[in-house]
Amino acid sequence: MPIVNDSIDVAAYVTKECAQKNFFVNLTKIQKLVFCVYGAVLATSGERICKDHPKAWPHGPVFPRIYKYTKRHADGIVEALMSHEENLTSILNERQKKIIDTTLNFFGRYNAGTLVNWTHDEDGPWFKSTNGGKVLQKEIPDNLISDYFKTLIRPVN
Repeated sequence: MPIVNDSIDVAAYVTKECAQKNFFVNLTKIQKLVFCVYGAVLATSGERICKDHPKAWPHGPVFPRIYKYTKRHADGIVEALMSHEENLTSILNERQKKIIDTTLNFFGRYNAGTLVNWTHDEDGPWFKSTNGGKVLQKEIPDNLISDYFKTLIRPVN
C-alpha cells in the first residue's frame, strides 16, 4: 500500500497530541518528535509513517517539508500546526496510535536541546549517516533508523 501521509500531517498530529499531554513544543522539538514517531513506527511495523524522509541537518534529523511549512508560519508555528487539517486520526490504526502515544509519552517530556543532543548520539542514525556530522544535507537511510529504534523500544501490542 502506498504511503499517502505527508510529514506536515504527522507534525500536526504530533503537535495536537503534545498539546493534549501539556508538553511544550517548538519547531525543533516538533522535528525531533516527528523523527521519533517515524523511527518507532518504522521499527515496529517496517512501514514509514509518511512519504517524506528525514534529512541530516546540523542540529539532527529534519523533515524539510515541515521546516518549509513552519518557516512560512514563523510567528505562530504551533498555532499553524494545531489548525492544520490532517487526516491521520482516521487513517491510523489503533496499534499505530498506541505506538505514537507511547513514543510521545517518552520523548515528549524532554526539551528540544536534549532531543538535539540525543539525535547526535554516536550509535544513532544521524551520526552514522553523516560520518559524525561531516556530511550533511543527506537523507538518513531507513535501515539505520529502524535498526536504531529497535534497540530503544519494546514491542507494542
